[in-house]
Amino acid sequence: MTSEAKISNQLQDVFAAFNETFAGITETQMLRQDFDKWSLKDIIAHVTGWNEVMGESLERVARGDSPVRIGSGAEIFDPGTRNLLLRNAHVHRLK
Repeated sequence: MTSEAKISNQLQDVFAAFNETFAGITETQMLRQDFDKWSLKDIIAHVTGWNEVMGESLERVARGDSPVRIGSGAEIFDPGTRNLLLRNAHVHRLK
């Protein structure tokens, strides 16, 4: 098995375990804000979104490109991050 295939299998196992962790959670539990005004649903969306960014970064590095740029403050709103936020806006309750 190649290193790439081994890493891919390991990632699939991790994502399966992540999904299994939350399989029995009710909608009420998912929406309860227990984490400094974040619900479990918000946290899962956040982790999932950043996993997408990391996946894009790994693909870029594998091609010899620079990883996706992650910053803080105003520079975090580059087109890639903006698209990520827009794709996941539906899971956050906007007030």
